[in-house]
Amino acid sequence: MITAKGVGFLIAAILVFFLARLTQVGWLYLVDALLWGIILLSAFLPWLGVPFLEARRKLSWEGPGEAPGEGPAEGFHGLTDGPAEGETVQINLSLRNRGFWPKFFLSLSYGCTLAAPEDRQFRFFVSKLAASSELALPVTVAAYQRGTHSLEPVVADASAPFGLFRRRVRLDQAQQVLVYPRIYPLNRLYLVDGLAGESVQAQKSRLGLETAGSRPYIPGDPRRHIHWRNTARTGRLMVREFEDPQDHTLHLLFDATQSWGEGRESSLEYSIKLVASVANYARLHRVPVQVWGGTLGAGLAGAGPPVGDNWQPLLRSLALVEPGQGPNLPQSLGRLPAGSSALAVFSTGERQSARAMSLAGLNLNRLVVVALEGFGEPDSSDDLLDELACAGGQVIRVRPGQLPQTLKQLEGLEAPAPLRQRVA
Repeated sequence: MITAKGVGFLIAAILVFFLARLTQVGWLYLVDALLWGIILLSAFLPWLGVPFLEARRKLSWEGPGEAPGEGPAEGFHGLTDGPAEGETVQINLSLRNRGFWPKFFLSLSYGCTLAAPEDRQFRFFVSKLAASSELALPVTVAAYQRGTHSLEPVVADASAPFGLFRRRVRLDQAQQVLVYPRIYPLNRLYLVDGLAGESVQAQKSRLGLETAGSRPYIPGDPRRHIHWRNTARTGRLMVREFEDPQDHTLHLLFDATQSWGEGRESSLEYSIKLVASVANYARLHRVPVQVWGGTLGAGLAGAGPPVGDNWQPLLRSLALVEPGQGPNLPQSLGRLPAGSSALAVFSTGERQSARAMSLAGLNLNRLVVVALEGFGEPDSSDDLLDELACAGGQVIRVRPGQLPQTLKQLEGLEAPAPLRQRVA
């Protein structure tokens, strides 16, 4: 492919040729022959500059990135097949010359949406690559935002020696990289700590239910539920009361149907970081978690060993959430079992969601609400949030750039009386 410089050079050679024909001056023929020689040489050599080249890229990443005063999220590194937002990612590009002659003046480039928007194009200049040799061209970036990103194909340009012609070839294929949401470490969270204590104290029956205590026998109670020890102690028939294990599940809700703000400074991105951080804390304390929002809502995540089978699928689903997906927050709230403990993240511009949460005290045991504001949403629903706080819910507000402070507020929350007791 001829370049702009080559076009000008070609026009000059043609003009010199006609000038020499008109004047019959010998040195003009000499100059014209030299120009045409340079053109032919420039057209031929780029074809020798790119054959037998191959490029390979391999990604590696370090532990979760740390903001000032923060540590990495415990138990996260090594559980996923991709980096998390904020992690340092090294893109190791290896350029190999399989030919028997050296390559000169090569230009390499590729795009990468993994990096920040202003740093997504990488360019390299290789002055010489010896025959049968390999050159490493590493690049270090910080994973900018969760989601699916691409490494565009590596493109090599050869235009030596004069830059009049250029040959461009693609050396490899595009690669997809999944960036997981960033997880912030939490030191305590009463919603999780309380559920963990309850689940440890409870004893499971043969039916898979948990014994919550005993009560006097009522005609119609199954005989197999009679608590014989308490019956002997009290002198009257007592039966066991059971508690559904679902009561020890922490429900995390967010709304992906709308997103305010841009890039990673949006209400949806903040919601996913909060949900992932709380879910990780619950996983480490062996408390079952169910996430509602986006494409999530059917699977439980993370009870059991520190590396649960459902943890990576949950993170992957959170990484793939896109605006507009799934049910809204009122729909998710309507699917929660009675007596649940829940943490809901929503934008203050969604009045319907705020109204639904203000009525949730009739059904839920405990509710913590994280209200996102200042992301460009419409008018706020402060009156409904005040109504929710009066009903016994706990409300924390977060603005852009204040996520670490919000997590500190979550850590500082103390367990209030259950909502259902307050309503009663």
